[in-house]
Amino acid sequence: MSLIQHQLNNHEETLAKMGEIPPVSTVSIFHPNAGTTDSSQAVAQLRSRLSSVARANPWVCGYIQKCPKTSKYNICFHETVTDSDVDKIFHHAVVDDDMKWASMGGENFKNVKYHDDIQLLVDVTSKFIVKSGHKKDFENVKQSHLLPLMRYTVITNTHNTKLAVVLSVSHYVADGSCFYKLLHMIHNVEDIVSLNPKRLTFIPKRLTRFSSLTINNAFRISLVLVSSLIALIVKYIWGLKLNKQTMYAVVSKEHVKSKKEQYGSSDEGFWVSSNDIIVSDMANVLDVGCADVVVDMRNRLPGCETNLAGNYLDFIFLSRNLFETPANVRQHLRRGLESWKPSFDMISGYFKGFLCTTNWASLSKELIVDGYSEAFHYPLVNVPDYLASRFYMGYFTVIFRCYKDYSSVQVTSAGEAIPKKLKQAGLFYN
Repeated sequence: MSLIQHQLNNHEETLAKMGEIPPVSTVSIFHPNAGTTDSSQAVAQLRSRLSSVARANPWVCGYIQKCPKTSKYNICFHETVTDSDVDKIFHHAVVDDDMKWASMGGENFKNVKYHDDIQLLVDVTSKFIVKSGHKKDFENVKQSHLLPLMRYTVITNTHNTKLAVVLSVSHYVADGSCFYKLLHMIHNVEDIVSLNPKRLTFIPKRLTRFSSLTINNAFRISLVLVSSLIALIVKYIWGLKLNKQTMYAVVSKEHVKSKKEQYGSSDEGFWVSSNDIIVSDMANVLDVGCADVVVDMRNRLPGCETNLAGNYLDFIFLSRNLFETPANVRQHLRRGLESWKPSFDMISGYFKGFLCTTNWASLSKELIVDGYSEAFHYPLVNVPDYLASRFYMGYFTVIFRCYKDYSSVQVTSAGEAIPKKLKQAGLFYN
């Protein structure tokens, strides 16, 4: 079998060198429909579907390896996928307990609590996510020690009555858009297609470049850099004692609807999205100095097309005036790439505290399993300890679809208690 190798793009290679970046992973709980008493058939169908997806996208059975000649990182995979290859990425886990956590969600999804319900779900399912690896894991490694890029696990109980699935894909080779395309193909939400594994090897970091420096702002820049250095030292020392805290809440549809009516204008064709509203509301309530929003660069950069497999994420930085209202957020996003360069106001605001937001809700659709209905969907995002305890002095937020067309947020803070006023701001049900 011929081995195919594609060089990772510069963003993916940077992540692989950094190490400890968690994979993109989710867990979905399914409740049996009336008349469904055995999950065996569903397990077989899901494996068959995964096999078809893998054969159309053989790179999911591949691995990352550093080329000794060029020192570049490549995604390597065989052109033809065998049953043995599928067995390496498909797992059927039968748990001994009664899977009481698998009863959560459904019509009672608004009553789900993080510490009472979700924490157990995360503890049980976190063992099924792929290992990201460090750069040493990709250098001169024997075939038997290569880290898989993807893992799909079907979880059932001993009585074959309950069902949950976990998909985990290395963030070094896939972003949220790529991840959900794979998940939807496995669950028959979308037709199986081949995503192009050949990377655009260089992605210009347009969003992270500063405007040219001038003598007029040199003094101001110096102040920012000095104050930033002091803040980092203080927060590094203080951060050693911090513990991560996580909150889960369901976004109120009524609140979002009222905000859309308040800031949208049908006469001018101007509208605000749910994402604009959530980012603005949370940034204001948390009183952060700046916010950054994760964006998919597909169809925004030349040659970066929708069908590309890989990780093509970048950040848009928002200063306080830009997230003051949902309309301000939307107007800034509409201006396009040239206006998305960060200002020094944003960088200095970072050290007051910041909000980082990634939106998976817009990518996710209700999953399908014959004989079952999806009851709860949750991101298994583990913010790395070195980010949460030392330099990451802010809030990391994942917006996701938890049940049918309802959105939720998972908020992780770097040790500071998540303010109660966040839940009292009207944005959430629970």
